[in-house]
Amino acid sequence: MNIKLLEKVCEAIKAEPKRFHMNVWATNDVYYDIGLPDRQVAPCGTAACIGGFAVILTKTKGKTDRETWVKAVSGVDTGPRTEILATDLLDLDVHQAARLFHDHDWPYKFREAWAKARTPAQRVRVAISRIKHFIKTEGRE
Repeated sequence: MNIKLLEKVCEAIKAEPKRFHMNVWATNDVYYDIGLPDRQVAPCGTAACIGGFAVILTKTKGKTDRETWVKAVSGVDTGPRTEILATDLLDLDVHQAARLFHDHDWPYKFREAWAKARTPAQRVRVAISRIKHFIKTEGRE
């Protein structure tokens, strides 16, 4: 497991909570792809999930400015290829990847907290707790 990259994902989503969305791998047009209200979208209009952040942070060498992000996202598939790449970058097996990338596969306490989260900051707190728990349990849960 690539703990260092998971920690970078935590730092990046905490830095801009509105850029974190679990229902999109990566996008530079969050208004179109997700259809969220303005108050829940980052000013740059970009977003990604845990796996998407792992891919983007690797491709951009940690840079998160809009221009770099848009270039990186443009080359990111929004489906299975990104999941495979994120799985490889994070050094996970397919079962661990499912438990981390798909919130419906999270342990109950995190699924419940996720369902109750209403703001970007609340969702980020849940996601970071989920990632830390994932690391602590070595991906078993």
